[in-house]
Amino acid sequence: MDKKTLQIYLSEKYPDIFSDADLQEIHESSNNEVFSYWDFILKVSEDKDNLRKEFEFLKLLENRWKFPKAISYDIENGRHILVISKLDWVWLQHVWGKLGENEKNIILKDIIFQLKIIHSTIGEGFIWSDFGKTNGSEKAFSKAILNPHIPKDEVEFARSEISRYEKTFDSSVFWLVHNDLWYRNILVADWKISWIIDFELSFMWPIVSDYFKILHHRISALNYEDKTPIHYEELDFLDSLIDIIKSDYPKLVDQATAEKFYSYNLNAYLSKLSRFEEPWYDHAEVLSFKDSYCNLDKLFSELPWWN
Repeated sequence: MDKKTLQIYLSEKYPDIFSDADLQEIHESSNNEVFSYWDFILKVSEDKDNLRKEFEFLKLLENRWKFPKAISYDIENGRHILVISKLDWVWLQHVWGKLGENEKNIILKDIIFQLKIIHSTIGEGFIWSDFGKTNGSEKAFSKAILNPHIPKDEVEFARSEISRYEKTFDSSVFWLVHNDLWYRNILVADWKISWIIDFELSFMWPIVSDYFKILHHRISALNYEDKTPIHYEELDFLDSLIDIIKSDYPKLVDQATAEKFYSYNLNAYLSKLSRFEEPWYDHAEVLSFKDSYCNLDKLFSELPWWN
């Protein structure tokens, strides 16, 4: 949706708020068009699930701590529009390298505090048999099997392996997980108070998946060919976050096993395969991920940093 069309829509839909809307586009999202207007952030997407989910999960978190407030969610001409409150902020990724150790520690502890709030939010009584509906794995599978770069039996094998290891989650309780926790989705103000944003990838699942996602971000940072300063800063943040999780939130680490991480990685692999039509898709990178992290023996021997 172009900026002018969005402005017209908003002024007609919310005349008291957006009567003279002058939207400023924010180039900080790879998944949506993002705009700023006064005290509001607007996200626009063609995806029928992500912004609806974010709206619903922010409603669950409303008034529980400093998460964005969900204002409205609408569909206009096939475009999904989410309006949320704007916070006074700066992205943590922009300032992490400038912070002292004490400032970093305060922010990390606040992240853990907020993560526990997220993980105390429960929806319906999800059980493992609802897994495909909950995190979209069945949707990813139906799309991945159409990927022309890979044999169908390879996709079938990944799905059968997920089914084989699903029992590792049989006793798990399903809570809200953020599913994309890294310093680009964390905002800070006054160098010490943090907010967690971007719940469009969230779902109800065992909370250990947030720890696995952090490990995934660390995997990505380690694989950068050009170790520029910003990538070293990202590794420093992720290593620091893993350390404080171990000390302040050991419950999260205690639930991690190689079998669970293997199942989680296979689902990530299916998700990557399912996005083969997107312009950024790189099949070599997807295969590299599979070779490195969808091997159960490797997960037992090469990932000592979750213990």
